[in-house]
Amino acid sequence: MKRKAKIRKGDFGYILYQRKLTILRTIIMLGISFGIFLVGYFYHGRDIKNVLTIVAVLGLLPASKSLVNAIMFIKANGCSEEARTRIYESGKNFHHYYDFYFTSYDKNYPVSHMILLNQILIGVTEWDKCDTKEGEKHLKNHLKQDGFKEIAVKIYSDLDEYCERLAQLHYEYDPLSDTANSPDREEKVLAVLKAISL
Repeated sequence: MKRKAKIRKGDFGYILYQRKLTILRTIIMLGISFGIFLVGYFYHGRDIKNVLTIVAVLGLLPASKSLVNAIMFIKANGCSEEARTRIYESGKNFHHYYDFYFTSYDKNYPVSHMILLNQILIGVTEWDKCDTKEGEKHLKNHLKQDGFKEIAVKIYSDLDEYCERLAQLHYEYDPLSDTANSPDREEKVLAVLKAISL
């Protein structure tokens, strides 16, 4: 039987996968802590003043962190199946990156899909409330800090417009002339995007 590949950051369905994983992990961690507490409580004659209570409380620290992660993934939006199909048809030969949820101190920027070509990084959001201009600035600042000053960033809020742009780039793009977009460089840019994304 063939093993299912792990869904990584940048893959389609990453947010949904992480949402399920973090919820399950949180339930298990909370269950273990609660179970340890109950064992100590009944073993010591219905007294909470025992060492297992301390162990249970300490177990709540990683469970609480996991709960915060789960809440973030519940709030996050990934790429819809409809958008994925339309995007793929518009640019079949590109490297496709999905389900980014960029976080900052003030705002979050859900980006359903992105591609990197030459000095252009473009993406689309399906979330109406996403501030695309602030999102572009956020990404540009992080890319500049990591030495990618020349990359122009554009986030679209209209899927039709984005697909048109992809089709145009697909028609114009010549991978043989793309000296800037080596696999090594693309991985470094992607590493920056992954580092600032949920």
